[in-house]
Amino acid sequence: MAKSKQAAGNKQGSSNKSAGGAGKTTNPASKTTGTGNAQAVKPQSESTTNAAVAGLPQPETPEAAGQTAIDALKQDHRRVEGLFAEFETATERQRKQELVAMICAELNIHTRLEEEIFYPACREAIDDEHLMDEAQVEHDAAKLLIADLTEASSDDPFYDAKVKLLSEMIKHHVAEEEQPGEGILAKAEEHDVDNPSLASELAERKQELQRRAARLRPTRAVSFNLDLRNLMEESMARNSDNDRDRDDRGRFTSDRGGGGGGRGRGGWFGDSEGHSRAARSRDDDDDDRGGRG
Repeated sequence: MAKSKQAAGNKQGSSNKSAGGAGKTTNPASKTTGTGNAQAVKPQSESTTNAAVAGLPQPETPEAAGQTAIDALKQDHRRVEGLFAEFETATERQRKQELVAMICAELNIHTRLEEEIFYPACREAIDDEHLMDEAQVEHDAAKLLIADLTEASSDDPFYDAKVKLLSEMIKHHVAEEEQPGEGILAKAEEHDVDNPSLASELAERKQELQRRAARLRPTRAVSFNLDLRNLMEESMARNSDNDRDRDDRGRFTSDRGGGGGGRGRGGWFGDSEGHSRAARSRDDDDDDRGGRG
């Protein structure tokens, strides 16, 4: 009889345990995030990016979106602003890295939409090359930080500073685009650039890009003559025999009074061959970083 009761009790406990486990089932994205919190933070990985990008809004059909092109672009602006605001209050490294992955994915998609579709339509209709050129340069400057943050770890001593600078750059860019009467969006409305055909084209392209968000990298900075990332990497390689001590921020801790002659002979100053190599490698870099997507 005692054995019978014990067997019944074991059976009931097993059943309760099973039910409790079922109640705790979570989706794959949540499980990935939880695992990430238990691990040391590493440089941005595809799995981290995939998990973070899973939190982005799902693609919509053009019909379901029901927005004008300008409405859709403004919605993107608000979403990125919200992500930057959340980053400012985040304290856990893993969450910061997830937010940066989402910010970079949103900006990669948004800049492509504007550069591939919206800006060309505006250039055709708006007689203000200076306005459009300035917007392109602002995009290209932001791409340098986006590319760096995509590969960075949240324990990088400059990580928060880079995100802060990117946030300020985007705020400035958005304020100029949305400036009443004078901004690109206002002039696009004034010149009837924002039509149903353009809105549909933007929505369809966004659908396509969102499906591949985790694999996207910034497009080439078209307004710059030099690929600064390549220049920095090759310059560091060429000067790898420099064994002077540096602190944790990369600053030299010795030879501060040695005349400062190294800068004139080393690096990239006056090195036309180095510039040429960097220029020739741009197309290859586009492929490595995802190119058009």
